[in-house]
Amino acid sequence: MRKTIFYPVLFAINPILLLFSANVSDIPLSEIFPSIAITPLICGGLYWLLTGLVKNNHRAGLITLLIEIWFFHYGTLLQVLPSLKVGATAISSHWFLLPVWSFLFTLLGSSWIWKRVRRPDVITNFLNILSVVLVMFSAGKVVLDVIPRYTQRPINNELLRDLPESIPPSSPDIYFIIVDGYARQDVLAELYQFDNQPFINELERRGFQVASRSKSNYMQTALSVASTLNMDYLNNINPALPDRGQLIGQISHSQVRTILEGYGYQIIAFSSGYLPTEISDADLFLAPSTISHNYDLESLLAVNTIARPLFETGWLELPISKYRTTQERIHLTFQTLTSTPIIASPKFVFTHLLIPHPPFIFAEGGPITPDEFYILADGERLGASAEAYQKGYNAQLQYTNNRILSTVDAILASSDQPPIIIIQADHGPGLLLNTGSAADTCHYERFSILSAIYLPASQYRDIPEDLTAVNVFRLIFNISYEATLEYLPDRQYYSTWNHPYQFIDVSDLTDNPCIAP
Repeated sequence: MRKTIFYPVLFAINPILLLFSANVSDIPLSEIFPSIAITPLICGGLYWLLTGLVKNNHRAGLITLLIEIWFFHYGTLLQVLPSLKVGATAISSHWFLLPVWSFLFTLLGSSWIWKRVRRPDVITNFLNILSVVLVMFSAGKVVLDVIPRYTQRPINNELLRDLPESIPPSSPDIYFIIVDGYARQDVLAELYQFDNQPFINELERRGFQVASRSKSNYMQTALSVASTLNMDYLNNINPALPDRGQLIGQISHSQVRTILEGYGYQIIAFSSGYLPTEISDADLFLAPSTISHNYDLESLLAVNTIARPLFETGWLELPISKYRTTQERIHLTFQTLTSTPIIASPKFVFTHLLIPHPPFIFAEGGPITPDEFYILADGERLGASAEAYQKGYNAQLQYTNNRILSTVDAILASSDQPPIIIIQADHGPGLLLNTGSAADTCHYERFSILSAIYLPASQYRDIPEDLTAVNVFRLIFNISYEATLEYLPDRQYYSTWNHPYQFIDVSDLTDNPCIAP
């Protein structure tokens, strides 16, 4: 009786599930289905061809599996062996590793090895069972990771009691513009040798109040934005779910959104390209139809394969040009923001711009094309030299400044009544950031942020110089709607990239100057 062999197909699915699960907070669920449909078909076809060639279905199945591992997991090997050396040769060098990797799998699939296999049926049974177990485990993890996206809806009844039941119909529009990784003026001067005072002066000339000692409360984007939009610290986060997926629900169905919708506000959101801040179920979600997310499963799969050296050397281009994608998205966001005043009021406009955060893809005059491989990372994960980071950041900051001022001018000129505009960073830059160590991170740099607020003249109030992100909307509601919300104590929490909810209180360290590199 011919043994049924299905593990090559299931093993082809598993890398997709694992990669999605590892990036669950960055990739829309819909992107998993094309890969799951196509990849197993290709691997199943390969198995069928090999069965005809080697005339043994057990061996054909094993060779198919070896080819899958060789092809799909080369990038994983590079991550496991980043710094090991043989003499003066780095093991992670493609010139060394790729031939060794290929020889190993050629040897394992050779006739010389196969002739020594006594019970191929036992191997087949084992691999069939193992493939089922792995796929079930990975699929279960995906389900557990995705569910929080749709179930996390923070409601603070105590907070609601301190808000008025209704507001005047002529309430101002609110623009919340997040500029990712935008540093405070003193940090720019001390660590980047960049004088940002002319930009601050221009904001103040237009009526903005800039909190000169403002800080974020968390040092990662999703954590910080979730805290800001819920006007509270992340005390309701489930640390047993280590992924960032639960923050998606916290952001998309935030306390601020719930309150403003109750007051009759339209929710308008722009596509950021970063999944946690994609409020796609807003009343109006403005997303370029031809531009993908900054993370997409197809590209992540591609750079993890044996073709990675070709992508890194420029011989092959990723399925989607990431630099161009991000540049076009940011350009269209700025462009469209200028026309949002014509949309009926009152409205809450949410925008997350992935600049001046790396990668550095803009100079003062506009888009540039870097030579480096695309990566949306910061700190030591970016791998840039201090000189390159400073130069790239400063240039991208100048571009950001120019676009912000022109956008603000357009919004103010076109608004029927003066709006509220909040321009705020989620965290500071990452020149001296270590995502795996609080002790090796400059908290002064990472937690010091730009925070600028424009208020209608009738609502003018002095804004605290040390305003932190968690209190921004408490301040707005108190000023604009005569709420009586108490301001929370200002605290700062560090957490590693791999363990985002294991918070370390570093509040006492955020004013300690750091030595510029």
